[in-house]
Amino acid sequence: MKTTLPFLIMLIFQTFSLAQPLFGVKAGLNVSKLTFKNTSYRRLSTDFMPTFMVGAQAEFKVEGHFGVNIGLQLQGKGARKAYYDPFSARPNDNLYYVQMPVHLSFKTGGFFASAGPYLGAGLFGTSKIKGSKPEDISFGNSEFNDYSRLDFGLGTEIGYTFGSLRASAGFDWGLANTIPDGLQETDFAIRNLVVTFAVTYLFGGEL
Repeated sequence: MKTTLPFLIMLIFQTFSLAQPLFGVKAGLNVSKLTFKNTSYRRLSTDFMPTFMVGAQAEFKVEGHFGVNIGLQLQGKGARKAYYDPFSARPNDNLYYVQMPVHLSFKTGGFFASAGPYLGAGLFGTSKIKGSKPEDISFGNSEFNDYSRLDFGLGTEIGYTFGSLRASAGFDWGLANTIPDGLQETDFAIRNLVVTFAVTYLFGGEL
């Protein structure tokens, strides 16, 4: 992570100096879950849960078919928790992050593909069991918080552009351990995993 952030900053500044951007807005359906590492003794797994994403996008043409896409998004993440005991409660953890993806893109004809890192920060969230009131989720690094605020990982996206509209599907693989530092145990991690189906409107059409 110490090398990822300076790389993102350098790439952004270099890209802005190369070309005029094409701006757009993006929204779609997220299907998210939390992945658990070494949790057999906790008997815990999660199911996918529908949520949403919305944000803005800037696209830069660099060379030929290649470009750089930078986004600023509100991303819904989380999961429907499932316990092996069928009589246990199944709370939904709804987590919301501000996220900045930086992707290298390839375009030919209407086809579009991109991949790259993302950096995010947890803003707010709720945990709810059916029939009960939702409880607020807190982000931070103490033993009193529910999730760590920092999230980062790798993403990829493929789609097709129709004039000013692009339909796409994407996948974000979280690499950050979202357990707060004050609660972390040896070899135990929770990470975000998100599948996205989105539509982007590009002002002025495709580059």
